[in-house]
Amino acid sequence: MGRGKNRGQPNRASQPQPSSSQPAKRALPRKITVRLKDITRHARALALAIDETPRERFIEASVSDDPDRLNKFVYPLERSFEIVGNYIAELNELGLQVAGLAPVNRPKDLRLLADENVISSSRADKWRAILDRRNRLQHDYPDVRAGAIYDAAADAIIDLPAYLRDYAGWMRRLGFGKE
Repeated sequence: MGRGKNRGQPNRASQPQPSSSQPAKRALPRKITVRLKDITRHARALALAIDETPRERFIEASVSDDPDRLNKFVYPLERSFEIVGNYIAELNELGLQVAGLAPVNRPKDLRLLADENVISSSRADKWRAILDRRNRLQHDYPDVRAGAIYDAAADAIIDLPAYLRDYAGWMRRLGFGKE
């Protein structure tokens, strides 16, 4: 790096300057950073629970009176699915806030993300269904079929990497992080 006349100060011409068409990059808000880092470990736990528990075993164990079967085959999948779903909903809300948009509720927030071209309409519909199952698990578990929960958890794991890529691209367009 070249040095100017002022003792050891960098020569401004040799430093990259932000273009006037692109805002200077800012650090992501802490609440978003924490969730983005933490969601990956819970997604790995969910993927492991799905890999280790076939759908039929999950369904059988979910109606079992045996606490060992519940602890081994049901609760690891359910809990990690709840956490991943909660983080997605929270990331949506936090992202809308930093974009200067008012979050409404979880389903409408997904539609707003699609309207803002953050995610596709089909991805918004997919996550609306996933979050609806997560919500029903949390609030109405006895009436929810275990197979639907298992399928929603599997759908979440399949789509999560693409969803997070879309989200990261949106944050970069808003001026956060690296290009």
